[in-house]
Amino acid sequence: MQERFERLVALQERISGEKAAALMGTTVEVLVEGGDRAGRSTQARTRTNRIVHLPDDLEPGSFATVRIVATAPHHLTGELLREPAAATG
Repeated sequence: MQERFERLVALQERISGEKAAALMGTTVEVLVEGGDRAGRSTQARTRTNRIVHLPDDLEPGSFATVRIVATAPHHLTGELLREPAAATG
């Protein structure tokens, strides 16, 4: 049972990694959530709910346009392209 679970986790990691890698170099709009738990970067989310780490200190609740510069199975890393705009609504 443990071996089957480990194979399943490995498969899911591979699939997640491939989907994330397909976003490399793309430009996306993100909603800034705030600093990450470690305090090293700002965390944001794409419209499809993927986590994006940004090196910039941005205002939570704002929208920003970023280019994806690195990927991992469970998060993306972006660089700021356009200054954030305040969320409305």
